Amino acid sequence: MIRFLQFSDIHFLFCEETEDDYAQMRIRFIEDLENVKQQFGPIDHVLICGDIACKGQKEEFNKAREFIDAVSNVLEVNGKRPNVFVVPGNHDINRKSYEVTRNLLRPILLDKKNNNNFLQKIKHTEPNTLKILYAPLSAYNEFAQPYFIDEVSETIMIDDMDELCFDNKNYYWKFSLGKEGDYKVNLYGLNSTLTCDGKERAKKDLKEDNHLTFLPRAAYNIQAYSNEINISMIHHPLDWLIDENHVCKIFDDRFKLQFFGHMHIQSSQNDKTIKIFSGAFQPEQEVDIMDCPPVYNVIELSVENTIMTVKLESRKWDGAYFIKYVEESKTMSVSLASPDNWSEIAQEEAKKDPIAIEDIMIPINEINYMFINSDNQREIIEKLLPETYDDKRSDRANCLIFLKAVKEKGLYQQLLNELNK
Repeated sequence: MIRFLQFSDIHFLFCEETEDDYAQMRIRFIEDLENVKQQFGPIDHVLICGDIACKGQKEEFNKAREFIDAVSNVLEVNGKRPNVFVVPGNHDINRKSYEVTRNLLRPILLDKKNNNNFLQKIKHTEPNTLKILYAPLSAYNEFAQPYFIDEVSETIMIDDMDELCFDNKNYYWKFSLGKEGDYKVNLYGLNSTLTCDGKERAKKDLKEDNHLTFLPRAAYNIQAYSNEINISMIHHPLDWLIDENHVCKIFDDRFKLQFFGHMHIQSSQNDKTIKIFSGAFQPEQEVDIMDCPPVYNVIELSVENTIMTVKLESRKWDGAYFIKYVEESKTMSVSLASPDNWSEIAQEEAKKDPIAIEDIMIPINEINYMFINSDNQREIIEKLLPETYDDKRSDRANCLIFLKAVKEKGLYQQLLNELNK
């Protein structure tokens, strides 16, 4: 078994403790981790899925490092601390760094026909241009460097400012987590912030002045083998990315477990793969904590034969202590079998008691994507579950809360009917 502690969106501001609205919550969090050790056992790895800082400033990362060190200390068992892995989020960049030049480069990176070829070309022939693209992550890199402990990573690539070429460097970092059952487990960290400027939005929220964000194909087009379990960490969910359909297809083929941040509301999906969208650990102050409670996750990954099982316990802040987030705590499984073995798996699954879920031919995740990309979201919400809509919430929050209610009430067929009108 491999055990993870996962959280995201810390949004550290540099301020005095007496001015920090989350200072007391962090004390309770550290205390709660003592209980986690007792209940679950040692944590092997800590995963932080971006937005560690608020404005990408060195002072914010220094404060974050103190907090992460405290987390590592409390999780220490017999002199051994967990590994800590981080990826950047949109709040971890300094938007003023080379702002004019990056504004000129952004449209090229958002052109899905030419962006990957352009990036590869400047990587091999114009390293100084590549450095400009990564310059906003300078403070993040200084913060993140101690946490990268094996192979040459993207962070190291952009820190080597004296290098003249980056031909042998990757757009991701990779770490081997050892073996689970007969499978080698690899963790990949990806950077989805190259085109972030505060105007990026999810596909369904795009307006005239907005844009998607760019993830280099070379960052996720990894080689995957049938005796491996690949896990991805990235800040932005895939519907925020250029060429979403292609990216989703590759991710679902190569990464059996996918971790995301950015959404601020805890959720998860289980279909061909397992996706965990971490809620915000320290939501931005204008957010209603009742709708978007601070949250973190404890995850246990195990393998039996060709079935990978992920046990998720989500824990949320109730205003005084962290408690189990019952609605979001669950156990999910996915087959690791190659196509040749699917008939055997089907026979094994047929022997099990059926899961109580609607008899729908279309996968649930496809219905969710159809709704997320629909132009009639509010109309559908108000027809099916009007009590879940609140004008004071963002469109994204309303959609997520609605989809959670659809799942709980078993209304996928009704939702599909509305989407097909």
